[in-house]
Amino acid sequence: MKRLIVFDLDGPLLDGRDRHYACYGSILQEAGYVPVARDEYWQAKRALVPVREVLARSGADGFYSEFKRLWLAEIESEEMLALDHLQSGALELLRKIALAGHRVEIATLRQHPERARNEGKRLGILDLIDELLVSRHAEAAAGKAKRVLTHARRQGLKPLIWVGDTEVDAKAAAALGLPCALVTNGLRSAGALRGLPCLGVFGSLNEIPHANFLCR
Repeated sequence: MKRLIVFDLDGPLLDGRDRHYACYGSILQEAGYVPVARDEYWQAKRALVPVREVLARSGADGFYSEFKRLWLAEIESEEMLALDHLQSGALELLRKIALAGHRVEIATLRQHPERARNEGKRLGILDLIDELLVSRHAEAAAGKAKRVLTHARRQGLKPLIWVGDTEVDAKAAAALGLPCALVTNGLRSAGALRGLPCLGVFGSLNEIPHANFLCR
């Protein structure tokens, strides 16, 4: 039976750390503030420290509303997306799944579907997936789950596993009754993921013991 494997894009497949920090840093610098160091920024972001608190470390807590507006306007610009790169093992895993005949869907929270498709093409993964499902942030877990379930039913597929890196992925997979594997080399630390409904928390795609089995 052809099976369905769902991946989140940012985190499990793409490393967006350079993009996120560059966007944050450029916004603060253009406004006259000094960004915190890259490691401090990522430690805070992955631990779910509120954005307003991170901005306060640069004396920019009063800049919060404008920062949010500029972030949404710039984080998916071509200039910023060019900073993304594939996670270790992502391309090889997608190739193995494709050879095994399973269907791969990517469900991601992005604002611009066409930009996401162009990025997938640039990084060589677009031809290895069957569907790219893009939900805006407001739709969150419910939007991702609804889209995946609709596509699976239409194709008569058996959903097998959801691979993500945030609480949104865990909730979306739970809404489908789908096992979820979470990785910690994305937007959340192991501590932030602890306690979420999932079959396990792993360092990366390479550490998920189910990966090779799913490709056979």
